[in-house]
Amino acid sequence: MNFQIAWVAFAILIGCVPGAFAQATSTLPSGGDPVTDKLGREFLKWKFGMFLHFNMATFNNQEWAGGYEDPATFAPDKLDCGQWADAAEAAGMQYAVLTVKHTGGWCLWPSATTTHGVAAFQKFQQGKGDVVREFVDAFRARGLKVGFYYCAPGNYDGQAGNTLPPGKPSLHGMPP
Repeated sequence: MNFQIAWVAFAILIGCVPGAFAQATSTLPSGGDPVTDKLGREFLKWKFGMFLHFNMATFNNQEWAGGYEDPATFAPDKLDCGQWADAAEAAGMQYAVLTVKHTGGWCLWPSATTTHGVAAFQKFQQGKGDVVREFVDAFRARGLKVGFYYCAPGNYDGQAGNTLPPGKPSLHGMPP
């Protein structure tokens, strides 16, 4: 199985969950806010999409990063968001969501408020990369809607194999 076919198969698998959810909930209960209700109904019409959980944990054989990973390990030397978008488009998807910051606090975009992200990733475009911009440009160029998943701070220690280095305090999803 070639890589692109594998991506399409993965995208279809991930996309089936929201599609089934949308069919099962054809009427969205009202939360009382007309704008939110309208957006919720619109999202359910999209039915089929992709969720990309791509971050520091990807390069450290972890489900969740803890924030203390060596930034040199983030090294997607062949990152091609266009390939992701092509797979989504080929599968008939309407949207994609990218995890832009998860439990380790690593940001996938240049930030003026922290260096805990792409600025520290010297093996990724010499710390000048922007995964979020590449993702947005690739998906929008193909007419696909984009969304972001930004993980709020919380207590993730011990969950999903996320363990603290000895003697280090919990970061609770915030950069050191």
